[in-house]
Amino acid sequence: MKTIFLKYKSRLLLFGLILFLFPRCTENPFFNENIDITNQLTVEGRVILNDDFVPVNIYVWLERFNLSTYTDSSGYFKLELPDPHLQPGGGMNGVYSIYYYVANYRVKTSSMLLLKGQIEYGSGDVDNRGRINQTVILQKLIDIKTEITPSEIAFDNKDPLDIMITLDNKIDSVRVATYKRLNGQTSCIIIKPRGAGIDSAFILQGIGTYLQDEWISNKTVWLMRYLFSVGFFPPGEYEFIPYIIIYQDNLPQELLDSIDEELLFLSYRYLNLPIKQQTGCITVKKNGE
Repeated sequence: MKTIFLKYKSRLLLFGLILFLFPRCTENPFFNENIDITNQLTVEGRVILNDDFVPVNIYVWLERFNLSTYTDSSGYFKLELPDPHLQPGGGMNGVYSIYYYVANYRVKTSSMLLLKGQIEYGSGDVDNRGRINQTVILQKLIDIKTEITPSEIAFDNKDPLDIMITLDNKIDSVRVATYKRLNGQTSCIIIKPRGAGIDSAFILQGIGTYLQDEWISNKTVWLMRYLFSVGFFPPGEYEFIPYIIIYQDNLPQELLDSIDEELLFLSYRYLNLPIKQQTGCITVKKNGE
């Protein structure tokens, strides 16, 4: 009897040791993967917009660490911190903010507590499973719509193109800036072959223009007219993107720099800016089509 009891006790100890060594994981129904709660270095969540735009490519940035990512088509994101021994001081401590940014929506943040370089699940805005405890909703500041007339032209077109940019504020007023002439007429547009990389874009800017601030407190229309030389546009489709700086309070310069240090310069790199808008488009057809 004593021998049987010892064998039974040994099996219990072995079973307990296996349970102790087996990683403690929790199923994640949102991302269809496991969350390792013994190594609390990841945080995830969902961001949506308060309109009909798809919540894809919303910029998510963790201050101090300069970690960033973009949301997928459903608005989900995941950030992973470096191992504590790779962090300053062998592991950072304190409350840090996660920023959610689209240029024409109000920036929002979530708070996250770190102790010895790991995230304290169940503290701040992070629940005990490592997720932002509520879906983040970004409020639109201003709607931007660009229209081109005519929208189809022949390769040998000699008529001017009329560009209309409509700005419709969704809050009391929004401060913006763009390049204008001394008479106040807008004279700046970025043109990119559709489907091509941003470095293929080129800029049309009128002579004698300067960067001018403007408060948009009612629906506002900017008009431009350009006369292009014959053959300026090879056959194809072209996207017209207005150059607009949208000012916001509580927006760290470090966040913008983390996207591109020349993000707000008047160059093709402006197209790295996360923004939701309806751009203009023209189709240039071959002669006879």
